[in-house]
Amino acid sequence: MAESNPALSSDAPSPSTSEGLDPSLPHPSRRLTSGTPSQAIQSALQGLFAAELLNPGPDLWMALPRIWNVLILDNRANAFHHLEPTWPQSEVRLLNVLEKVMQEGTSVRVIASDHYKNETFAGEFRNLEAARSRGDYRAVSNWAPIESGIVASSFCVRGALQFSQHGLSVTGGEAHIYAKNGAIEDYKRTFEDQWLTA
Repeated sequence: MAESNPALSSDAPSPSTSEGLDPSLPHPSRRLTSGTPSQAIQSALQGLFAAELLNPGPDLWMALPRIWNVLILDNRANAFHHLEPTWPQSEVRLLNVLEKVMQEGTSVRVIASDHYKNETFAGEFRNLEAARSRGDYRAVSNWAPIESGIVASSFCVRGALQFSQHGLSVTGGEAHIYAKNGAIEDYKRTFEDQWLTA
């Protein structure tokens, strides 16, 4: 496992001027706020998921109160052809990315609220052939105890992310991106525990 994600290196451009390294946190992180534009959040996630697709880990966890098949990779210039040659030269969305990592052997577990607006994504995810053996989706009625975020092998995002039909947003606070092994392992344990009780 790599020590850090190149998408978050000091040489990488910051997706938003409102972001930066936050030294007050226990592990170095990049910060996303409610003022971060949807396009900037997508740009940050694009780098993170592209790095993960290069070397997929055994598990990917997502806990989001709102989830939609949002744009993850902008492949209009065919920049991600090397990750999946069959992807169209257009937008690559969340379900395409999750399907690809599951085909590579990653188990994907998704927790979302039982809000009716999540039902479209839930049905589409469950219908993916790869999800029949590598995917699991749970809808919960009480979101209060759930820690929102994403945990992969090369990064984790902790905080109030929402994936809606209107785009990507941070609501009710901040979201922090971590690329250090210690932070990833810490939050992976949190997600494993809440999966057992969801």
